Formats: sequence, C-alpha cells, structure tokens
Amino acid sequence: MRNAILILVCAAFNLSSSYSQNQQCAVLPGNEDNHRLIRNISIANENAMERDDHQFVPINFIITTDDNGIGAIKESKIIDALCKLNELYEPVGLKFYIGGPIDYLASSILYDQSPLDSSERDIIYSDNKRDSTINVFIGNTSFNYSGYYHPTLDIIFIRKKYVNSIDVVLAHEVGHYLSLRHTFYGWESVSSFDPIEPTPEQLVFDGQTINVEYVDRNINCEEAADLMCDTPADYIRDWSGGCNYTGGAVDPDGVLLDPDERNIMAYYSFAECSEYVFSENQVGAMLVDYTFRTEISSLQEPNIDLVTEAPQGIYPINGEIVDENDDLQFSWTEVENADLYVVEFCPNNMFIVISRKYIVDQPTFTLTDLDLSVNYYWRVRAVKHTNLCEEGGMVSDLYDFEAKDLVSIEDNSWQEVNIYPNPTNGFIFLIGITLEDKDIRITSVFGQNMLFKINTGNNSIDVNDVPSGTYMLSIRSEESNVTKKITVL
Repeated sequence: MRNAILILVCAAFNLSSSYSQNQQCAVLPGNEDNHRLIRNISIANENAMERDDHQFVPINFIITTDDNGIGAIKESKIIDALCKLNELYEPVGLKFYIGGPIDYLASSILYDQSPLDSSERDIIYSDNKRDSTINVFIGNTSFNYSGYYHPTLDIIFIRKKYVNSIDVVLAHEVGHYLSLRHTFYGWESVSSFDPIEPTPEQLVFDGQTINVEYVDRNINCEEAADLMCDTPADYIRDWSGGCNYTGGAVDPDGVLLDPDERNIMAYYSFAECSEYVFSENQVGAMLVDYTFRTEISSLQEPNIDLVTEAPQGIYPINGEIVDENDDLQFSWTEVENADLYVVEFCPNNMFIVISRKYIVDQPTFTLTDLDLSVNYYWRVRAVKHTNLCEEGGMVSDLYDFEAKDLVSIEDNSWQEVNIYPNPTNGFIFLIGITLEDKDIRITSVFGQNMLFKINTGNNSIDVNDVPSGTYMLSIRSEESNVTKKITVL
C-alpha cells in the first residue's frame, strides 16, 4: 500500500503555512479509501438505498486535556454537537447516540496535536478507542484546521472550539468516515485558486494525477473530484465571502464555476449559509458504507422502551450543608429503562444558564471541585441513548445544598489574612500567611476553575496573565483554608 494513509497532513502539517484561518479539515484518503468510495457509489447507483429512521449509530466521545488535566470541554457542548449532527443526518436516515459515559484522557500529545509526536499520538489513539463505535477525540490545536478523519486508525479528531450547536465540522468528518471526499478533491494541495491563471486539466495530489472536474455534467463528473455528478464542480477551499461564491473561478473550458456552498463536504461551512446538506449521491454512498461497516450496522438496535418515571434525589437535598473541600457524591433513584442520566448544576434555581452538565450511566455521580461557599441547585434527567437531544423528558425535582468550608470553620488560624493591592494589575501581596506548601486556585465567582498560569513567591502571587475580571482566590493547606475576592484590572 502507498504511504497513503495519512493523515494529518492533507494540509495541516505539510501545507499548514498556506492554509487560511477558514481551513476546515486535514485528511488524506488512501488507496483503500478510494476503492471503498468507488464501490459505494457503484452499489448505490445500482440499488435504491432505503432510508430508515431507525438506523442507529453509536458514537463515543473522548475528551482530551493536557497532561495536568487542564483544557476539558464541557460535556454540555458535546450534547449540543451530537444534536446538531443528528439534525444534519436526519435526511440520511442515520441517528447517532452516545452509548455510555464520556471518556476523559489526559494527554498533551493528543490535546495539542504537535506534528512532531505523530507516531506516539497514533499509539495513544489506538489504545484509547473503543470497538464497534465511531470514536471522536476532542482537543485543542494551534494548527490551522478544525478536525480530521484518520483513515488508518478509523478515528475522528475535532478541535474543541468547533464542538457546539452551530458548526458542521463534526458532520463533515463523519462524512469522511463514511467514505466521502471533499467536493473539491484534488485541490487540497493548491494554496488558493487564482482565476487569472488558466485552469489545468489535471492536478497532482498526494502522488496521484487527478482529473479536474468540468462544470458540464456530461464531461467527467463520474471520474473527477468527488466522483459525484450531483455535486457541482468546485475548486474552492478558501472562501470568506458569504454563502454565494463570486470569486470568478472557471473550469478548463472557461465556464464559470457555480459550486453548492451548502454542501457539507465543501469548505463553505464558515460562510454562514442558512442550511447545510448532503447531495443524493453522497447520501447513497454513505448508506452503502454504513451497511459494509458491520461492526456498527450489525449491532442490535438500542432498547427504545420509554422512560416513564423521573428519578428522585437522595443526596444532597433540602439545603444540606456539605464540605467544599471534599469530593461530593450525588445519588438518586435508579429509573427503569433509563440508559443515561444527565446531571445538571447551577448556582441559581432558574437554570437559565447551566454551569455544569455531566452524562453518567449509573444513579450516582462524584463532583470533585466545589470551590465556593454558595448555594447550589441540581437536577437529573433520565433518558434513553437515543433521545438525549429531546427536550424535557423525565426530570427530577430541583434540589439544593450549601457548600461551606468546614475546615476553615473549625480552624480560624488564617482569619486575619489580608491582601493588597486589590484591585490589582500585576501582583497580589499577602499579610498574615506565607504561600509555601499551599494550594493556590483562582476560580470564577461561580466556583468554576479558571485555567490561568499563576506564579507565586513566598508571600506574593503574579496575576499578570489573568484577564481582567472579578475572581475568587483560594489558598489551602492541610490545616486550613481562606478565600478572598479579587479584581484584576
């Protein structure tokens, strides 16, 4: 097999210097992937593929962080992205569901996506993916792409900023997973299309000679670019002019291009089109690929028996006081037919902005970072694998508890600790305490950890790298604890 395979290059590494900020993905199909697509198109053209609303596809999300556990995306964002994925694939007849709790993986190599660590990264991917599911790793990267599909390892990586309820990046990469090419296939290695230059009849891409697709559907649409005749010719992978391409590109005959900016496999997903779609030929090829992926298509359909009762909170409820220094284990009654529980936390009882949301598969959950002495409210929703995106459902009553620093209540040895200047624009100095062997945290006023780098001296804290705002400064030792509100200018 040719060096085919891979991967992260298509633009991300070998060509990263020429890619724009709108660059969407980095993927190179190998020979096997090309043969797979040709097979899928051939079978789809010969057979009308049935679309069944109940073709369920399991998907496994792995949240990566750096080696210190910093950088995790909120699980609520993953739920949003899953719902967007299902919205875009509803016309295809595929419905994706999370089969269990979301995995967490502390690995700077995966999180940062350095090109220098590709071999070690692939080993970590292999060791942490699950069988019989689509594996989607979520992390961060300073390189100029938003995600990629790795054909050899059969996994997807998505940059966390694009995991949300709006972007179509995940749907695009799942399209690659199901064998689809870019609509502009062959032009990935060209920094940008220059309409002043004559359009060539062929391109060299990844060591292959690729025929340039003509606008006229009767010339070579079946053998050029994405091999799809119902997706118009497209050479553009760098466009920021909105959902109407007017860049003046022409085909080798001089005919003006009119690409479908709404196509999910094109690179107009940042052009803010009102909708994004797959073509009929793309749908057919994906459904064929799904049937050949027997590791997922042959799975027994998930149980769809309805959840008919709401869970009932067991602990903590009724304003119970808990120690913010300890891990807190929540519990509730188990619900018949429930596959998952969505646990939500909020510092107010309106739940307009939910500060935290977690997915678990057991009637218990441990929260490890209660940092602020406030009242918290929580509730839990019992759901099926397949209706995680549906609003409402069987939701528990609203419960509250108060997190207090019980250690400090018992030991007031730091009661006279003072800080200055406050507000500050650089350093904070402390009177009445030294920082040796102390745990220093800066949190939001809602108790969320803020992932800022802070440097400490014996009795000073450098907050030059902390953005302007109001925060809670927490200083802890084994014996005591003090929390102060600070303002950074």
